[in-house]
Amino acid sequence: MNFFKPDPRLLFLFIFSFVFLFIFPSLALATLPPAVDNREYDTPIKNQQEGTCWAYATTAMVEAQFKKQTGKTVDLSEGYLVSCCDSAGKNPEVCGFCYGCGSCNGGSEDTSSKFIFEHGVVDQQCFDSEGCTSLCSEKCSDWQSRLYKTESFNCYGKPGVDKVKELVASGLPLTAFFLHPDFAHGAKISGYDDNSSICQEAYGVPGCWIIKNSWGVANGWVYSLWHEEGYLYLPYYRTPLGEDSES
Repeated sequence: MNFFKPDPRLLFLFIFSFVFLFIFPSLALATLPPAVDNREYDTPIKNQQEGTCWAYATTAMVEAQFKKQTGKTVDLSEGYLVSCCDSAGKNPEVCGFCYGCGSCNGGSEDTSSKFIFEHGVVDQQCFDSEGCTSLCSEKCSDWQSRLYKTESFNCYGKPGVDKVKELVASGLPLTAFFLHPDFAHGAKISGYDDNSSICQEAYGVPGCWIIKNSWGVANGWVYSLWHEEGYLYLPYYRTPLGEDSES
């Protein structure tokens, strides 16, 4: 692997927004494992349209839980969330929120998760579009029989690194929202590693989240973020000591 040091300004300030498919018990782990890798339940890496990370993060989470529970793979439609969830979300009687899930200019994993819980999301073949220039009415004729719903979900603000590790170790899928100096981004956390040689070489710190990103099967630096086979390796803290981090 060929590494170079990223621009120091590209160290990261985390603002987490976690969304879970099921209400989980309190883990109260005496000792956190040094590494957890849940990528075996992930579906193939996708390549998002700009501004739709929130939809890709949400479907990645649901797809992973479906695969874990059934052993089968499903490809859910991010475009359906972009087109249909946004319209419903603007009507509190439909979605329960007074704002839409999002658009191709950004959106909310919290709201889109609530939409899937209440209304469901169809598979990609039923709505094979990014959604940015498509209408919700363009979904397939039998869409109602092709909806995938979740049993429940939870949202968390800033639970802290150790708590996030507990949740990852529980095996339940979750998404995170973080701030880069140039943009905000949402994606699914698929694991972590306290002693990652990849992170040590790339960032000079050993601890990283392993994140299923939606920028294609990228390798190397993308926006000064290190990727391997489409997975983003992101340090736990904004500084090596983490003193200035929000988590």
